[in-house]
Amino acid sequence: MTTHDCDLCGSAEFTPLEVARPYVGDEQIPVVCKGCGFVYIRERRTSEEVIESWKQLYATKAYDPTLPGVRARLWYVAEWIGQNLAVKAEHSDLGSGDGWLSEEMLRRGWNTSRYDPAFGQANLSVGGNADIVTITWTLENCVDCIGMLKEARALLKPDGRLIVATGSRILVPPRKRMSAYFSRTPADTHCFRWSARTLELAAHRAGLQLDAENDWQQNDVLLKSFRIAGPAPGVPIGDYPPDVLDYFQNWARTWP
Repeated sequence: MTTHDCDLCGSAEFTPLEVARPYVGDEQIPVVCKGCGFVYIRERRTSEEVIESWKQLYATKAYDPTLPGVRARLWYVAEWIGQNLAVKAEHSDLGSGDGWLSEEMLRRGWNTSRYDPAFGQANLSVGGNADIVTITWTLENCVDCIGMLKEARALLKPDGRLIVATGSRILVPPRKRMSAYFSRTPADTHCFRWSARTLELAAHRAGLQLDAENDWQQNDVLLKSFRIAGPAPGVPIGDYPPDVLDYFQNWARTWP
């Protein structure tokens, strides 16, 4: 295991998220960065070890990509792209799972490629060739979120767009019980929990800036579109750490 400071601001100061403890068994609890409010797991295995854990989760159906809710949220991403981005050419999907989103994009007229080591998929377009790169419900599951965003950036054409979608939505009314939000699966299979602001800050660290977003305050999905940053992009701010702690404490009291 390797110990990590905050991936977004580098701070070594944190507050353990104690309200998560009843739901994770012997696994680590997340911490809240005292610098930017980011929620993350400090102790992580190598990427290869985490990939092996995900292979086991898929094999045992602990995570099932064929569930209707999983399909529906991926359809939402494809539909959002179709309604908001006119281009229809090269698409790459990072962390593609069983490939359903890639197949849906293909049905909609895109040339598509995908990558997910847990499914043995390593078919990506040449770097700098993608009009759209998608990372859906995956950025929270990798060991190095900034590294993954940088890999996505390298795939984009100069005017390309990276679409990141997640269900975390910290600081927005929760969509499920806390007991369903945390689990007893290995903690580093879900290293990060996102809010709108921390997602933008992570993208900034990878040389990307916000281009568009969905109505995430009234939707189960937090979706943001990023483009390669200009010469002097503004620096996003993170979350106020006490607000993040209060959010989870209120959640634990009202919907455990």
